[in-house]
Amino acid sequence: GHVLIRSTVDSDSNASVRVLQGNIYPISSLSFSPSGRFLAAGSRPNVVRLFYIGEGADWNVDPASVLELKAGLEPVNDVAFSPCGRYLASGCEDMKICIWDVHQLETRARSLQKSQKIEPQSLNCRVLSGHRKGVKSLDFSPDGSVLASGCTDSIIRLWDARDGKDIGVIGDHLYRVYCCKFSPVSEAKHVFMLASASKDRTVRLWRIDLSAEESCRVECVRVLKPPSCGRGGLLSCSFSPDGSLVAAGGVDSELRLFDVKSGACLATLDTFTSGAMANAIAACPFTPDGKHIVAVNFNSEIWKLRVFTTKELQHVLTRDVGDLWMLHETLHSALHGPC
Repeated sequence: GHVLIRSTVDSDSNASVRVLQGNIYPISSLSFSPSGRFLAAGSRPNVVRLFYIGEGADWNVDPASVLELKAGLEPVNDVAFSPCGRYLASGCEDMKICIWDVHQLETRARSLQKSQKIEPQSLNCRVLSGHRKGVKSLDFSPDGSVLASGCTDSIIRLWDARDGKDIGVIGDHLYRVYCCKFSPVSEAKHVFMLASASKDRTVRLWRIDLSAEESCRVECVRVLKPPSCGRGGLLSCSFSPDGSLVAAGGVDSELRLFDVKSGACLATLDTFTSGAMANAIAACPFTPDGKHIVAVNFNSEIWKLRVFTTKELQHVLTRDVGDLWMLHETLHSALHGPC
């Protein structure tokens, strides 16, 4: 369960910039805080390890400044920081979601003499209940006001990030929801676009309108269906920084690229050797500049894929030669960019 930090500038090098010591358990998810001062790692049995990096860029993390947040009774499946950096959310297999106040966590981390385990009640952590099965995915809206959670009960729930109130339920998927991600581009104030990837082999795009007081209106504006998809469905999805594209990764190890406006599948690429669950694409975020997609599988392999536009204005994916990173030191890997 160690965390390896690698440079994205020198992608030809397989050397790690820093190794953050973890525990004996696999890591299920990672998320940087927007300020870069924290790195959260969700893992088994039920712990979020919060590494306090501070203001420096040398990654010399003091082991004494590592907080262990007890996030539930079962494994942590996902962690996410809000865009403003105020909240840290964790979703567990025990159906619970915890929302932590990052300012309180930072105060505690600065004063630590040794690594410390923290119970939810000790820092006024909000515990959200409502799902009937394990919570697989979390994401905050661009303004940080809404938290979306995807679950194996096939339901997406929307929560008010400030008070934890359940403000909406989306139940149109036929099978479990593995991933839900907000578009970084808002249509209007309090109007958001959300993508969700499911075992039912679709990515659905939802228009969420919270502009009216005490009202949440949700509309499915597009169902993205790949021309072909394995029985396991789609595990991951992400929006491009400008909100025009959606990438989706499948259990069959294929990465698809969709146009948000038309719903067309623009490209399909078989990234990893198919046929094994270890090669399923667990995460596929775009880089902040939108020029690359980073595809991650459960076998600790990472493909960095270049996105470019041809003369026909069709988006195409190509592998960057030398950009396959083999992370043999980790047992499990999932990648999340800054909020």
